[in-house]
Amino acid sequence: MTPFWLSLQCRLEPSDRSAARSAVQRGGQGAGAEAAAPDWLGWWALQFSPQVARREDAWLLDASACLRLWGGPAGLLARLRAPAHATPAEAPLPPLQVALGPTPLAALAMARTRQWAPPDGALPSTERLLALPLSTLSALRPWASVWRQLGVHTWGHLDRLPRDGLAHRWGPQPRAVLDRALGLQPDPLTPLAPPDAFDQTLAWDTRVVAADALLEPAHRLLAALAGWLAARQRAATALRWTWRHDRLRGVAASGQIDVQSAVPRADVDHWLHLTRAHLNRCRLEAPVDALRLQTLAHQPWAAPSGDWLHTRPTTTPWPVPDLHALAERLQARLGPDAVLHWRLGASHWPEGLQHPAS
Repeated sequence: MTPFWLSLQCRLEPSDRSAARSAVQRGGQGAGAEAAAPDWLGWWALQFSPQVARREDAWLLDASACLRLWGGPAGLLARLRAPAHATPAEAPLPPLQVALGPTPLAALAMARTRQWAPPDGALPSTERLLALPLSTLSALRPWASVWRQLGVHTWGHLDRLPRDGLAHRWGPQPRAVLDRALGLQPDPLTPLAPPDAFDQTLAWDTRVVAADALLEPAHRLLAALAGWLAARQRAATALRWTWRHDRLRGVAASGQIDVQSAVPRADVDHWLHLTRAHLNRCRLEAPVDALRLQTLAHQPWAAPSGDWLHTRPTTTPWPVPDLHALAERLQARLGPDAVLHWRLGASHWPEGLQHPAS
């Protein structure tokens, strides 16, 4: 099994990088000034591999054991880059920047030098890795100034130094870091472990005054929910959105809405449409600076299996509507009592047989 690591980051516009850097230095990640590796990105990546870990300024994904599931390196890269183009236009996810490497440190170093993954998913060669600057390895920065004066600038320069002399003068750490970067020694990482229930909060520096403006951070939290549902093999039936009001206003500390589905849903697009409909009917009491998403109810779920004999038609001459999804979207947009359905009862009057859909 060939090691295959990916480094995932969100592409930031030049005008946003300084704001994101200042937000990270203050210890926060804002929606308006979002870091290159926000928390929601790691949870979203869990739907592609269970081995996802955070290291410094990127999320690292080990796809060595699941490449065939996604159709090889090219297929996996296409799926990773699809959200930038395939998500609804009202709240698109930011485009991703993906770098490849045979080790976690190699993938991170390729991202720092902006050598992004080619469409075919070919891993960088050893010669290409040895040409990387030593500044791409954070653990070697304490010796950077000394090595620069000695003419040691790249991984290859350090690799050619005698091991015994390098360890005698600067200790065993520099060589150990390089060995982990080149795959000569294991580099254990602590994988992201999904909890029993999903509960994530996204905060930002600016203040949101309109409810529909919450759709953009809501989409990022729903992307994280998609990874959690896939990793836990669950489907949600009820979500709760909670937003935090400005503390300087004389109103309640927070507001919330609950979004429910009659059938278990692992499709976050449906939850996005329901959330959008609820937010369009909501009015914020004060400016908002944080949004929280919780799962109130969920249950085990498995995707429907395919028919390996191909005895069922793959297409139908007309689209089959999802009546449950249609009713839930109409209720979220028009109100819970706006959608009625027939139910047997003792009354012979038609209006006596109509009840709110549930």
